[in-house]
Amino acid sequence: MRAVLGRASVEARRLAEDLTALDRTIGRAIQSAGADDLRDLQQADAIRQGLEGLSRFFATLAETTDPAIMCDPAQAIRNVPLRAQAQRLAQTLLQTDTPEDELWDQ
Repeated sequence: MRAVLGRASVEARRLAEDLTALDRTIGRAIQSAGADDLRDLQQADAIRQGLEGLSRFFATLAETTDPAIMCDPAQAIRNVPLRAQAQRLAQTLLQTDTPEDELWDQ
């Protein structure tokens, strides 16, 4: 269970970092366009903060869960639509997979 929660924490952290980059891009686009409405940027930042919080939640669960508690994440992995993400969560990412693969494996 600890390993599964740890992988979920890492995945949530990875998504939060990706969203941070997107947040910066949106911010630059809004500034260059001179737009006054920052709702889109604020929404992206709120999602990033939510993912970061989820990552910390999973990390704390992973750290505090009794190592003797077991779980089988196979069923949950079947419900993850992005192949590369499912492989990361299952810890079976192939060296040939790239983030771009996620666009085509849904």
